[in-house]
Amino acid sequence: MSGPSSKLTWNSKQGPTLSPQQVEKIDVALANFFFGCNIPFNVVEAQLFKEFVQCLNPTYKPPSRKKLSTKLLDKVYTEINEDLKTADETDGVLVIDGWKNSAANTKNVVCTIHKQDQTSLFLHSWDFSELRETGDKLALVICEASAMAREMFNINIYAVVSDNAAAMVRMGRLVDVWHVTCNSHSGNLLLKSLVSPDFAESLNQLLREFRTSKAERELKKRGGTRIMLVCETRWCTFRDTFRCCLKNLNIMRQLVQEGIVLLKENNRKLLEDSTLAAQLQDAIILFDPVCQLINSCQAADRNIADAVESWLKLNIPTSDDKVADMVNKRLEKVLQPIALTANFLHPVYQGKQFTHLELLKATVDEFLDEEMARRDLQQWEGLREYKEKTGIFKTIFDKQITSPKAFWCLAEGYYPTLSQLAQRLLNIPSSSAQIERLFSNWAFIHSDLRNRLSIDHSRKLVSIYYALKMQDFSEDDKISEKITVKGCSGN
Repeated sequence: MSGPSSKLTWNSKQGPTLSPQQVEKIDVALANFFFGCNIPFNVVEAQLFKEFVQCLNPTYKPPSRKKLSTKLLDKVYTEINEDLKTADETDGVLVIDGWKNSAANTKNVVCTIHKQDQTSLFLHSWDFSELRETGDKLALVICEASAMAREMFNINIYAVVSDNAAAMVRMGRLVDVWHVTCNSHSGNLLLKSLVSPDFAESLNQLLREFRTSKAERELKKRGGTRIMLVCETRWCTFRDTFRCCLKNLNIMRQLVQEGIVLLKENNRKLLEDSTLAAQLQDAIILFDPVCQLINSCQAADRNIADAVESWLKLNIPTSDDKVADMVNKRLEKVLQPIALTANFLHPVYQGKQFTHLELLKATVDEFLDEEMARRDLQQWEGLREYKEKTGIFKTIFDKQITSPKAFWCLAEGYYPTLSQLAQRLLNIPSSSAQIERLFSNWAFIHSDLRNRLSIDHSRKLVSIYYALKMQDFSEDDKISEKITVKGCSGN
């Protein structure tokens, strides 16, 4: 039954009159709709919108633009953050990256939190417009972000994921949480090293001369594609640009021969080079397996154990010793102790890809020595059973459970410390792709058309928008069956 506050009174001219509680409820729902769909504040005062609302309920008067952008924004922001806060403390991984907001002309350092359920939430952004991104300053950001995560959401930060910039690497040495670097970013660095910078730039200059409306129209008319240039901020951009050039190569030559496109002399020489197609094809063959690795690491459900498996299985078809040397140098940086140990504790991988590599096995042993000694010496028996597949682990392995969370939840009742260590390692995302997606959302919200948004308004809108997107993600990807084990629930 409805309470007294939900009863309607009747207006003889306009129909049912809403109570103050009902008006407030509709206001909040309207605000969620505006913020979640990125609708500009001024739409709420547009005449067409008011007429639409009147058709729904003549007695409801929408909030003003000012109320929507102040009181309701603050209310929705607070309510969403309260909903995200868990009653019991949970673990989370901090993801950090820098971003330039062109609409606001600011440089920001942004943090999101990767949660145990594979979703993420926006935490905060720090204005670095007039600051230099040094390792020391970034370490202070991590300390502040960890405190905010605990206070706002009751989340304990135990690891941080960043890109491979020198300042981020130094930050990782200064903080007292685990630090891993983005595997997709590492893959892109390898990709860039596989091609001569001079050749890539020459190709870019050539393609740029075909990036006119007339030339692209002719390309598409003759079965080609639009021109794609190398973009430093986009992963796999070299492979995509080289593919574009190879697909369009014969048509580009036709357009030049017919005088439709006029080239500078150096670009003409490159286009007429009889070995250009072979150079492009050879490069693409090198690029493809690395791009597959980059893309796989960007998936929301991929962790650092998955990334190690992909790196160790990476097969670039070449007999060039220089290429092999580049790959090995990148592997030395990527195969960090944390990631290798995660791969070893993954119930499917079990470190099988590096069992014959004594140096990597020793790296895992050293990491476990340090972590197990710090936590609980009694858990060594569990580790031995895991390695030998005896005791409780024989039973669990016999069940052929492939989910790391389900596997270690079953072991938690017997070896809680070891299980917690494994689950923490296996919850670290393989890349910082989630924060890159947040930047895309932020650019969508704080666009050039909404450049009057204040930093505070922008930050709150992004937080709300991102949280509502994550809710949709959770609803769409719910697992129908929940595995519940004594002492642990797997969602």
